[in-house]
Amino acid sequence: MGNSSSNPDLNGNQVNLAQFESIRMIGKGSFGKVRMVRHVERRDECYAMKCISKEHCIKLNAVRNIIRERTILEQLAHPLVCNMRFAFHDASTMYMVMDLMLGGDMRFHISRQRHPENVIRFWMAELICAVKYLHFQGFVHRDIKPDNILLDQEGHIHLTDFNIACSIPRKPQSLLRSRSGTIVYFAPEVFKGHGYNEDVDWWSVGITFYECIYGKRPWPGNETAEELAQTVLRGTICYPSTEGRSVSPSCVSAIQGFLEYEPNNRLGHGTSGWNRLVQHPFFHSVNWNAIDTKQTTPPFRPSSSQGNFDAIYDIEDLLVHSSGSISPRAANWFFRSSQPSELDERRVRLLKEIDEKFKPFDYTIYDKYEGFLDPNLMTVGPPPTWVKPAFGEDMTEIGRLSMPLDLSQTSDSVFFLQNPLSQPCRNILIDVHQEVKGNNRSDDCFRKSSRTDSGCTFSSSMEELKNKRRTSAQSFKERRERDRRRSAGKIRQESNGALIATTD
Repeated sequence: MGNSSSNPDLNGNQVNLAQFESIRMIGKGSFGKVRMVRHVERRDECYAMKCISKEHCIKLNAVRNIIRERTILEQLAHPLVCNMRFAFHDASTMYMVMDLMLGGDMRFHISRQRHPENVIRFWMAELICAVKYLHFQGFVHRDIKPDNILLDQEGHIHLTDFNIACSIPRKPQSLLRSRSGTIVYFAPEVFKGHGYNEDVDWWSVGITFYECIYGKRPWPGNETAEELAQTVLRGTICYPSTEGRSVSPSCVSAIQGFLEYEPNNRLGHGTSGWNRLVQHPFFHSVNWNAIDTKQTTPPFRPSSSQGNFDAIYDIEDLLVHSSGSISPRAANWFFRSSQPSELDERRVRLLKEIDEKFKPFDYTIYDKYEGFLDPNLMTVGPPPTWVKPAFGEDMTEIGRLSMPLDLSQTSDSVFFLQNPLSQPCRNILIDVHQEVKGNNRSDDCFRKSSRTDSGCTFSSSMEELKNKRRTSAQSFKERRERDRRRSAGKIRQESNGALIATTD
C-alpha cells in the first residue's frame, strides 16, 4: 500500500500505462476521470485509475495541488483510507492508481434511502478512525463530505480525495487561512479568516453526520456564500424531528459535539476532545480497536446486483481499445477543451516541475526485493536505492493509529503509531492524556517490527533510541560486520546498549 518507493523497481522497469487494462469508467473528479482497471501481471487485482491532464492542471493552476496529493498519499497506509498503489505520468497525463471501491460513495446511498442509527454509528466510527489517523500523520483533509467517503463491496467506508489536504500547522502564527474545500462544510473559523487548524475536519465530520441522519445539511440550500457565512457564524443549528422515526438523544448530542462553535470544545479536539468522543454514549458500543483494524462486519452492505455508480459513465468505454488497454489518445480526449497553449515560460516551468516531483510509485516493489541473502546469518545484500536512512535525524514521525482495546475499562486511551513502510517500522505508545504541543510527542516506547507485525510489545525508551541512532551506511556496515563475526562469539555491548563487533 502506501509508504513505498518513488523509484523504479529492481529490474529498472517503471510502472506505465501499458501495465493496465481498462474495464469501465466509474467516476470523475475535480481534475479528471476515474476508470476501473486491471493490472496486466496481477490479473486478480483491480484498481481505480485517476487520469489527470497536465494541460488541464496548468490551466486551472492546480499542478501543486496534484503533486501535493500524490506526495501525501505515498505516506498513508490505513485500512480505512483509499490508498495509492501506483503513480506515474506520460507526456500528457498524470495517473494515480488507487484502491478500488465498488460500493459507491456515501452521497449515493444517503440520497436513496434513510439508514438506521446503527448503520450511521458504524460509518461515523470508521470515519473517525480515518480522520484521527490522518491527523496523527500530520495532515488535515479540509474537504470531508459524503462525496469523498467511498464504500467497498463489504460496506466499509474509506476516506478519499486528498487534493486540498495539507500539513497541520504547529504554530499559532502559521495557522491555515485559505478558504479551501466545499463552502457548505466550512467551519466558523474558516469564515472568520483568523486562521484554523485540523479541528475543521471534526466540524466537517459533524455536518456529514447531520446529513446521514436528517438527509440534508443544516443550512438552507439557496443561500449565497455571504449569506451562508452569516448563518454559520450565528451558530444556530436546528435539529428537526424526522418523519417516521425518532432520533435518539445520544445521537443528537454526538452531532452537537462535533458542531461546537468553538474549535477547542469539539469532539475530537486534542486530548480532552478525543476522550469525550470515544466515551460518548452514542459510541458506547463501539469496539474501536476492531473498527480501526477493519475487523468488524458492516451492518449495511451495498447491493452487488446493481451498479453503485451513475450509468452515464459507461459511455466512456467507447474510448477504449478492443484489447482492453487504455489509449493515450483516449485519455487526452477527456480534456479536449484544454489543449496546449503557447509555450510560455510559466507552462514550461510547471511541466518541468511535474517531471521532477510527480515521481513513479509502485507498492509491489517489496515483493520483488529478495532481502536476506543468508537466512541463517540474517545477512542482507547492499540496500537498493529506494531504502531510506534508518532512524535518520530528519526522520518524520508519522504513524498508524490503533485504538485502545477496551475503553470501558480505562480512561487512559492510548494510540499505537507505526511508521510508514518506507522506513523501518517503529511503534510508539502515545498517552492521549499528555497534551501534544508543537511538534513534540510523548514518544514513550519503541520497538522494531516487520511489515505485517501487528503486536504491541515494547522495549527501549525513546531516549535510549536517540542514543543508538546511526546513519544508514553505519548501521548497515555494523550489522554486516557483526553478523560475520557472530560465529566467533566476538560481540561486546557498549554501555549505551549498542552492539559492537570486536577482533581478537
